Amino acid sequence: MDARVALQDNSDQDSSVSESRLDRSAPRVTIPTVMMPSGFDATNTLAWDPRIVPSIVSGGLFVCPGTGTHSERVITDFELIFVRRGVLGMIEAARELIVPKDTALLLWPGRRHRGLMPYQPDLSFYW
Repeated sequence: MDARVALQDNSDQDSSVSESRLDRSAPRVTIPTVMMPSGFDATNTLAWDPRIVPSIVSGGLFVCPGTGTHSERVITDFELIFVRRGVLGMIEAARELIVPKDTALLLWPGRRHRGLMPYQPDLSFYW
């Protein structure tokens, strides 16, 4: 079966996802951007064919060793992060994101991201 995955970015940020990969007929699910600066009003939309089950590439539990910062990189898959303790500071495509405990963050493929601040000693998150 050919997977239909549609990605749409309604923000003004440049994205490496090409228009040719967009499937405009796929059902749409809106995911609000987490903890954006006051006055920022952009919504990212993730759409997929519900007959296709997303696959998990990798994942785990990060427990802060007391030092460090999230590395800078561009990934080719979505990354879902759920903060279970502390606060995670990230920058994705020049946007600062503060992700508190019990909050999820969805990082998009093709967008450069990195840590905004050093890890807090109590930080722990699933990825």
